[in-house]
This record gives sequence, structure tokens and C-alpha cells, in this order.
Amino acid sequence: MAGTDAVTDPASAMTRFRTGPPDSRSLHGADPRQLAVVAVAAVVASISLISVDARLFVVASVVAALFVIALRDLSIGVLVIVASVPVQTVASLDLGLATLTWTKMAVLATLAAWAVRIITGHSRPRLDGIGAALGCYVLVLALSIVEARNVAAWAEEVYRWSAAFAVYLIAAETLRSPRDIRRLVLVTAAAVLALSGYAAWQVLTGAGPETFSVGGVTRAYATFGEPNPFAGYIEMTVPLLIALLLGLLPARRRRVASAQLAGPALVAVLLAAISGTATLFATQSRGGYVGFLTGLGVVVWLTGGKVRWLGTFAAGICVLAVLISPYGDRVTARFRAESLTTSETQVTTDNFAAQERSAHWRAAVNMARSSPILGVGAGNFDERYRESTVVWRFRIPRGHAHNAYLQALAQAGLLGLLSYLTLLLIVARSTVRALGGAGDPFSRSVVVGVAAVTTAVALHNMVEYLHVLSLGLQLSVVWAALHIVGSRQSVTPYDAAQVAAA
Repeated sequence: MAGTDAVTDPASAMTRFRTGPPDSRSLHGADPRQLAVVAVAAVVASISLISVDARLFVVASVVAALFVIALRDLSIGVLVIVASVPVQTVASLDLGLATLTWTKMAVLATLAAWAVRIITGHSRPRLDGIGAALGCYVLVLALSIVEARNVAAWAEEVYRWSAAFAVYLIAAETLRSPRDIRRLVLVTAAAVLALSGYAAWQVLTGAGPETFSVGGVTRAYATFGEPNPFAGYIEMTVPLLIALLLGLLPARRRRVASAQLAGPALVAVLLAAISGTATLFATQSRGGYVGFLTGLGVVVWLTGGKVRWLGTFAAGICVLAVLISPYGDRVTARFRAESLTTSETQVTTDNFAAQERSAHWRAAVNMARSSPILGVGAGNFDERYRESTVVWRFRIPRGHAHNAYLQALAQAGLLGLLSYLTLLLIVARSTVRALGGAGDPFSRSVVVGVAAVTTAVALHNMVEYLHVLSLGLQLSVVWAALHIVGSRQSVTPYDAAQVAAA
């Protein structure tokens, strides 16, 4: 009767849309006739597409397969999206008007399945604080069309953030139990292991371009094309893995959470954490260093107990050892940056990257001055860069402002910057509340990992724009993991008994 009411009673359906169910992943109770109609429609569409272009048939086949999988279990769609991010551009399909990556196809299929589930009453999304803040930022970006000269670039940026918003809502609905988070962790660990192996090959063989060589060593970039976004991906994944490992170190916590992460799964997470950390340093990304190490500090401090004090002491010893070592000067030199207001400094191979960033920062400030309320339009940074920069040496834009905060200010004005900062504040508030409400070690470790990831990304975003290459989707799923706290499944009777006994 509950399923029937959800379809026939609009008022009841709207009520559940606001409140959301404890678990709405499975479609086992769906009407077979509804699924048959959907299947027939998919077949007819596929036949029509193959008559036009075989590549369209390939796209339709992949999307249809993912659609059916996500229709039965929406959480699988989220996992496929996460798994697709590292390989999104591998064998992507160029259809002329647009290029379809594996991530775009995964998002399309999952969104279509989600829409069908909402219509049939099997999914009832709810808008929490983070979702509302994401939606507000998307709205501001959409409004900035009044200032956009390049509408196609505007549409691409709005799509990027709209997809992150939708994926967050889907992940928040489906990732609510330790089982869901465990599957997410295992998919993430597998992706990190694969990328670490590929990155190691790049470094050992010098596979990257000459511009990626620092001190004769190639910077790792894996499948992301550039070292910095690859470092951003590591920051969005590895701190969560490390938080789970450190959170389970004490014997009491191991007993409580052994059912969630043990045996081969624990070994996979351990190997991914070690290889991912080494790979982060192989990127030679200064922003990545700062963000990642600060994220690790958050993990160590919030884990508490002996981990906090031993970790703090070990970190101090490591920093001192590096600074007094023969490599100390090289390390400090990598962190020297030029002033934001300096445009006449001599450009050398050592400071070229810092000077180029500074030029983009100044251009972003000039764009905000010209259009203070709604900026120059979402995605229109490149379009307005040449007229906004005063540094003749750096006249070619690099796609964004190399600073997420200045990017928000430039492309969406003060409204955009305030919306973006509000989003981060609400994520921080939600994380603090989740820390206070985590009732078992596994859930607390997940929240600590989310706090570490958010901190790392927020810091790295001061010198980079990490909401590119579908990294925003990965971050949305990490934020959605906070919903493990408050779920009726987050603390099992076994966990509760173990906590009470301890």
C-alpha cells in the first residue's frame, strides 16, 4: 500500500519528498509493466540511434546498461560515477557537438534512473544544508548569464556544478549505512591503487612532457593531464582512507568496526593509503603538499588518543629532518611565491609558475571590479582574460583563476563568492555536528576523513581550482558520506554492545 500511495497520492508523495525515507535503494517492489515499458523504449531508441551513427549506439548501450543497474540499486550508480572519474577521458567519444566521457555517461544514466525512481515513488530526495548551499551556488552561476559573452562556456560551468549538486542529492539518499560506505571505500582504494601504479610508471620512464620535469624528475599526473588536479584527486580520496586506518588502530575500535573493514578490504585500504601518499609527493604539487599534510594533521588531531600525540611528535621530527637535510633548500625554494601585486619581477624557470598564477589572480580581481555583482559570467574567465590582465608576459589564459575563491568572485561576482564561502561554512558546520553525533568508531572515522578532505581541498583551492575534470563529483560524494551519522543503520546492535562493553 505504501508504494501505491506514493504514486496515486500527490500530497503524500510531496511529504516524503521533503522528509526522505531511511532506505530507498531497491526497486524489488516495482511494477514489472513499468520496467517493461522502459526496456522497450530503450530498445527502440537504440535502434534509431545506430541507424544514424554507430558511436551513438555505443553511447546508448553504455547508458542503458548503467541505467538498468542504477534503477535497481541507485547506490551502484554513485559507485560507478566515482569509479569513472579517474578514467573519464580514456577512450572518450567525440560526437562532434560534444565529447562524452565515461563520467558524463555514468552521470546521465544515474540521473535518468533517479528521475524514474522519483516518478514511481521509489526515491524521495531531501534537501539538507549542504544540498541547499550547492543549489544556491548553481542558481547564482545560472543568473550570471546576463554578463556572459560565451554562452557555451557558461553552460559548461553551470552543468559542472549542477551535476555536482545532483550527484550530492543522490549520494546523500543512498550512502547511509556502513555497508554503503565500505563499498565506496573499496572502489576508492582500487582507483587510487590503479592510478598510483600508472603514476609510478610515468615518473620512472619520464613519460611526461619536459615542462613537467622538476630537478630532472617527472611530476606524476596519471590520467588527469596535469599534476595539480591529480594531487587534488589524491586529497579527495587518500585522507579518508587514512582516517579509517588510524581510527581502527586502538584494539577497542578494531573489535567494534572489524565487521566493516577487515581482511582483504583492510589490506587494500592500507596499500592504497601508502601508495596514494607516495604518489601525492610524486606530483610535486606545492598546493597539494600543503593541503594533504594539513588534512593528515586534521586526521591525527581528531582521531585523538595516542594517535594525536604520537602523530604530532612524529610530524615535528619529520619537518625538522627535512629542513636540515641537503634537500631542505630545495623544499623551501618550491614554496617561494611572488607577490600578488608584483608585475615587474624577473621571470625565471624557477618562478614562472608562481608568476603565471599571480597574473591570473590579478586578472580575476580586475574582472570582479568590472562586474562586481554577478561577475563576467560562469565559465567566462578565459573569454575576458586578455582584456583583464596587465602582465604582458602572460597573455594566454589557463582556463581558470588558479584560485577557487577568486574564480567564484570573477565568474559570479560578490554573490558567487558569498555563495561559495557559505557552502564551505555549511559543510564545516555539518561535519562538526556529525562528529558530535557519531556513535561508533567506523562512523566517526568516516566523518574525520570528510573533515580532512574538506580541509585539504579548501587550502589547495587557494592556489588552484579543483572543481574541474569531474573532481566536484568526487567531492560531492565525500560530503554525502556525512549522512552515515544519523542513519538508523550507522550503529548496529553489535556495535552498540561492543561500545557499551568497552
